Amino acid sequence: MKVSIAIILSSSSVLIIIIIELISAGSAAGKQNEIVNIYQRCEQFSCGNISFPFPFSNSDTFGTTGQYSCGLPLFKIYCDQSDLPKVELSGNLYEIKDIFTDPDRLLTVFDQRFTESVESGSCNDIRNLSIPLGGTHTGLTFASGVVNLTIFECPLRTAVDGIAGSFKCNEGSWAYVWNSTQLGPAVPKTPDGCQHAFFPVSGASLPKIRFGGNQSTWLSSVLREGFVLQWQNLPECTKCITDFGGRCVYDATSSTNNNNNNNNNIACFCDYGLCG
Repeated sequence: MKVSIAIILSSSSVLIIIIIELISAGSAAGKQNEIVNIYQRCEQFSCGNISFPFPFSNSDTFGTTGQYSCGLPLFKIYCDQSDLPKVELSGNLYEIKDIFTDPDRLLTVFDQRFTESVESGSCNDIRNLSIPLGGTHTGLTFASGVVNLTIFECPLRTAVDGIAGSFKCNEGSWAYVWNSTQLGPAVPKTPDGCQHAFFPVSGASLPKIRFGGNQSTWLSSVLREGFVLQWQNLPECTKCITDFGGRCVYDATSSTNNNNNNNNNIACFCDYGLCG
């Protein structure tokens, strides 16, 4: 009787061990499938007729798959039913007109809402765009050749020195475009009762500025040409692609250990899993 009980207990232990091993094997296989899926999922994606490589990712899928995402946090692309890709700057969405990848790493963008507002004669959307003008940054910066237009909005018609043109807003105020193209904080003294805003534009579009006629027309033309932004070089990603033929992904778990330096958050995936 005792022998039978011992045999039963021994068989039960073996069964338990087999079940645990099967569960572990299944978990490992699931993990491996997940890793392979990350490689497959993080290929270039398209919105409209523009394809986006790393560090860009679709805003609908960023952060929804656990530890790894297909792009860096500040490079989410918004792609709606219009198939017009947009990127967020200072809380506003800017339409992307074109992209130039390595070695240039450039985006041409424009503010569709503000441009259409100007075309309609409204000044309600006059606002500042504040993004870093240079130095080390993990997001987008102004590229070479971008200049600032300064616009003053005044409640009444007033004399403003050095203006390139003006137009009356639908709201009854007046908008004055200053002729400086300096990219930086220097601005002329704001007339009493007026407010000013900076608007980055392409320096190549400045010849479109003309005196006389409907000033909002040429301003709209300049705004529609947009301005160029650049993202920094990511040597870790370049090494991943050139040395391993891998795909770069963002590792969210490492962000707490490197002061949110996104360069250190890049992992390299091959079709079999982590490269290397």
